[in-house]
Amino acid sequence: PEGDVDGFAPVNVSAVTSSVDSNIRSENIKEGVSILGVNGSLKTGKYGISFDAWVGNPVGGKPSTEQGSGTPNFVGVTNMSNYWLAYKFNGNQNITGVASFPDLIGINGSNCLTGAFSGTKITSLSMPNLKTIVGPYACSYVCNQCSTLTSVDFSGLETITGQEAFRNAFSYCTALMSVSFSSLKTINASYVFMYLFSYCDNLTTVSFPALETISGASIFDNAFRYCTALTSVSFAKLNSASDTQFTAMLVGCSNVTVHFPSAMQSTMSSWTSVQNGFSGTNTTVLFDL
Repeated sequence: PEGDVDGFAPVNVSAVTSSVDSNIRSENIKEGVSILGVNGSLKTGKYGISFDAWVGNPVGGKPSTEQGSGTPNFVGVTNMSNYWLAYKFNGNQNITGVASFPDLIGINGSNCLTGAFSGTKITSLSMPNLKTIVGPYACSYVCNQCSTLTSVDFSGLETITGQEAFRNAFSYCTALMSVSFSSLKTINASYVFMYLFSYCDNLTTVSFPALETISGASIFDNAFRYCTALTSVSFAKLNSASDTQFTAMLVGCSNVTVHFPSAMQSTMSSWTSVQNGFSGTNTTVLFDL
C-alpha cells in the first residue's frame, strides 16, 4: 500500500487487477462471484458448465431433451443410473467432437448409455476415470454407426460385471483407429464384448494389456467381425479363460496374429476356437507374451 516503508524508503504497490490472467472474465466466473473486480455471469447447474449449456436442465437426474448441438462435455457426472442417457442423442447429426465424461467413476444401472450417441458425428468417446461397469447393456450400441468416431478411451476401466455391457458398442464405426482398455483386469459376465468392433474396417491393432480373468459365456464372440484391416490382438496377462469365450472372434478377418501369455499354451492349444483360428482366415495364434 502506498506510504508503507521497507525501513529505508517508501514502497508503492499497484493494485492487483484482472490483467494478471486473461481467463479472468465475466463469462468464466460463476454468477454471484467476483474475482479481482470482475463480476461473474456464468450460470452453472447440477452437472457443470458444458453439460447445462447445451442439454438443458436435467429432469429426475437425467438429461431432459434430445435436442441440442455442439460438443457434449459431461462435467461433474460421477455415476449413472438406469437408462440415464439411453438413446438420448441417437441420430442427432448436430452432436460433434469429443463426447467427454471426465469425472465419471461408475456405471451402476441397466442400459445407462445404450445407443446414446449412435449415428451422431462425435469423433471420440472419452471416459478416462471410469473404474467399474455393473449394469447390463450399460454401453451397448453407445456409438453404433458413428462414421466420424476415430478413438475411444476407457483407460481407467478395471472391472466389468454387467452382461452384454459393450455389445455392438462400436460396430460400423468405420473410421475408428485408436482403442484403449489399458487397465481392464476382470470381466465377470456373459457376452460383454459381443460384436464390439464389428465392421470397424480401419482398426488395425487392439490390446488388453492388463486383462487377467474372464468368466462368463461368449465374451469375445464376433468381437472383431469383418475388421478387415486388423493385424493384431493381444492378451498379455490373461490367466483364466475357456474355449467358448472366443468363439468366432475373427469372422471375416484375415492374417491376424493373436498373442497370449506363454503360461496359457498348455491350457489353450487344444481348444477348438484356437485350432480354427477363431473363425478367421490364416489366423496365427502365438503364446509369446
